[in-house]
Amino acid sequence: MAPNGYAGSILRVDLSQRRILKQGLSENLIRDFIGGRGIHVKTLYDEVPPTVGPLDPENRMIIGAGPLAGTLAPSAGRCQCTNKSPLTGILGDSNVGGHFGAELKFAGYDHIVISGKSEKPVYLWVNDDEAELRDASHLWGLDTWGTTSAIQDELGDRDVQVLTIGQAGENLVKYSALVCNLTRAAGRGMGGAVFGAKGLKAVVVRGTKGIRVADPESFLQTVEEFFQRIHDDPGPQQRSVEGTVSLVEVCNALGWLSHKNMQFSTNDEVARKLCADSFLEYSVKPKGCFNCPVHCSHFYRVNDGPLEGTQAEGLEFVGVIGLGSKTGVDYYPAVLKANELGNRFGFDVGSVGDVIAWSMECFERGILTEKDTDGLSLEFGNYESMLTLIERIARREGFGNILADGIINASEKIGKGSIQFANHIKGLPIMVDVRGAYGFALGHAVSNVGAIHLRGAVVAEEGWPARAIPDERAKKMFGTLEAKNPQSPVAKGAVVQWYERITVAADCVGMCKFVLTPYAGQKLITLEDVAMLLSQATGLRFAEKDLEMAAERILALERAFNAREGFSREDDTLPPRMWEPVESGPRKGFRFDRESWDKALDDYYNVHGWNNNGIPSKERLETLNLKYVGDELERLGKYDHKK
Repeated sequence: MAPNGYAGSILRVDLSQRRILKQGLSENLIRDFIGGRGIHVKTLYDEVPPTVGPLDPENRMIIGAGPLAGTLAPSAGRCQCTNKSPLTGILGDSNVGGHFGAELKFAGYDHIVISGKSEKPVYLWVNDDEAELRDASHLWGLDTWGTTSAIQDELGDRDVQVLTIGQAGENLVKYSALVCNLTRAAGRGMGGAVFGAKGLKAVVVRGTKGIRVADPESFLQTVEEFFQRIHDDPGPQQRSVEGTVSLVEVCNALGWLSHKNMQFSTNDEVARKLCADSFLEYSVKPKGCFNCPVHCSHFYRVNDGPLEGTQAEGLEFVGVIGLGSKTGVDYYPAVLKANELGNRFGFDVGSVGDVIAWSMECFERGILTEKDTDGLSLEFGNYESMLTLIERIARREGFGNILADGIINASEKIGKGSIQFANHIKGLPIMVDVRGAYGFALGHAVSNVGAIHLRGAVVAEEGWPARAIPDERAKKMFGTLEAKNPQSPVAKGAVVQWYERITVAADCVGMCKFVLTPYAGQKLITLEDVAMLLSQATGLRFAEKDLEMAAERILALERAFNAREGFSREDDTLPPRMWEPVESGPRKGFRFDRESWDKALDDYYNVHGWNNNGIPSKERLETLNLKYVGDELERLGKYDHKK
């Protein structure tokens, strides 16, 4: 019997054999990997060898929620979706909010592991202890909104939770996403194409069971204290009003805005047009995920102009940057419409915005012409062409078919030096300009899924006072105040590691990072606090050091998974543009020094106990109870290469 907090079951679904099996959740798995992201990478590593391609039936699609998901813990509604990524060919792992994760726990499951391929479209229907595959032929071709509505009507229950793909996933667009609650996307893992390749249209869940906690009285008291802490902190309160769009002006001030495919780091006029105040003119009301006191999302509507009638929910910073600033589109209704289309078709909106911005720069430089783009004029700021191209990519029509395979594949087909303008790390498009801050850039570069800001990027270097680590604490934690200096590589390995451990813990237990230190302020929920909540919920004894060790184990296993795929130190780098001097703004003239970068990278590997090629050493893996992983890497010759 699993500890409290856990549902205690894994649902195994073989689409090829149409076989569904319920398994227990072992306590060893819980202790070593906790849940969510941890158990997912363990499953993926053990079951998906390098010989399996992302779109092969043998690839796994793993969906799960951690032990705090569905409880009264603040913002504990996150769900993890994991697979081998069709876009990058390495670990694909994404975190999504909404209500799906909590519902999965209420139905009695911590994880669903899906393998195989269905001969015809199906959806998985999980209703407490009953699970079955149902025909989805009538749903194939519908967008995510139409699919969700049709399934809810078919089941006669508007409260069932639907995690689905749109046309982008059906057509195997490599950066297609899984979408729940109409607008909540598990974007960066690119699971949409994995669903599509498997013939799986949706996973639908309804649960009526409760979740037990081991010490209800202490747990409730702690939860109340943390809710009060969140309510009293200005960071979450600003996010409650403005959402993550509030970051637009902040990032412009810091030199991270990424204007016109990152040709420019700042643009005051664009930042003003796309700022939170401008967005709130279209906001109808805020919305929140399961049990979240921050409710950072918004339902929005456009009431006039050429795009009148546009309405959706959930414009995030990544959307306004990817679909707005990067493409040069500063007409807010167009950004809102693009976000709506992205959700409907089932895209990672950041990636579709990036590939369009890249196309626009190629068009600007004469690498692409209207002959190449099926008559579309792709000048920066042309929102009509952007909206048309989003649909063509989703349907793989014409030039859209080239872009559907991602920036790297598109640049290989186009040639003419276009790869120089492809801003990605490990194949995953980079969201913002990272120049000017060694920790911020390093956290992006070493991420095991590719460029992503919520897996270790340092957001509290100097220049962001609300999130900055106090001097005394920084000196105690990292040994030097230079750790806070964004333009110094000193101690950045340890700083990135600190961020990584926090993000791993959040992804394992099922909490949102927006209520954790330091992502919304230094006085919010800490790693020590998460350990206390986890102990009170499960009845197991977790200390901060236990979460740190679990995080190290998970990061090492993620890194080993990628190493088996051929990735190493040379992939922990930045795109060409990020090595150029900053041309304007507060970081003007700054340029990363290659020698300093290498030292920071060596420091990062050293703090984790990895070799100088970025691969966890056999000795380190053994201390993490992963000896079999080290043995396999040695057998594959992964320790034969030197820096």
